[in-house]
Amino acid sequence: MKVLNYILFLMILFSCGQQGNTTVQDKTLSQASTKGNTVCSEEYRPVCGQPPMPKCPEGMLCAQVMPNVKTFQNLCKMKNEGAYLMYEGECTGAPL
Repeated sequence: MKVLNYILFLMILFSCGQQGNTTVQDKTLSQASTKGNTVCSEEYRPVCGQPPMPKCPEGMLCAQVMPNVKTFQNLCKMKNEGAYLMYEGECTGAPL
């Protein structure tokens, strides 16, 4: 039941279409304000992140399917891809 509530929460969050520049730190759900080209270190400090929803071309009707969570090498690389922080460490278990 908790997983279902969490999935519903994510669906509502990502379906709103409004992406502000609010920064939320560490263990909470956060998003890079922009997809960036920041130069990141090669340090391996894995984080589990939620890649962003694919963009639908204007005027097109697209199925909105959330991509699976992904383990990123570090927080900087996750932010460069515009992903949301789920938790620190490698992604474990079945995809949400």
